[in-house]
Amino acid sequence: MAYFETVIVSRRDLTPAQADDLVKNFEKILSNSKAEVFYKENWGLLSLAYPINKNKKAYYHMLRIDGPAAAITELERNLRISDDVIRFMTISLDSKDKTISSMLKNKKEETTETEQEGA
Repeated sequence: MAYFETVIVSRRDLTPAQADDLVKNFEKILSNSKAEVFYKENWGLLSLAYPINKNKKAYYHMLRIDGPAAAITELERNLRISDDVIRFMTISLDSKDKTISSMLKNKKEETTETEQEGA
């Protein structure tokens, strides 16, 4: 099997629960295609680098997937169809990597610094 990483950017006007449900639906599509999501992260609501379809913020989710290329093709087809998805990007990975992403590391460091300043 091959390893992939997909980042999904969804509309801001969704609730956090709806954004999570959207990702769960994509996970079901992958499992039906004999692929496994072995690691996922919710980066939350973040500002976009530039407005996309008048959106200035969006929900970000990252999935690391172990599965055949056909499963990724099916996932990307469904991502394109979804009105709730603004952008997505899939890359191929060399190995099964379960380490925390740099986005989440930075977010945790910012939280720790804020807590230390408040003390």
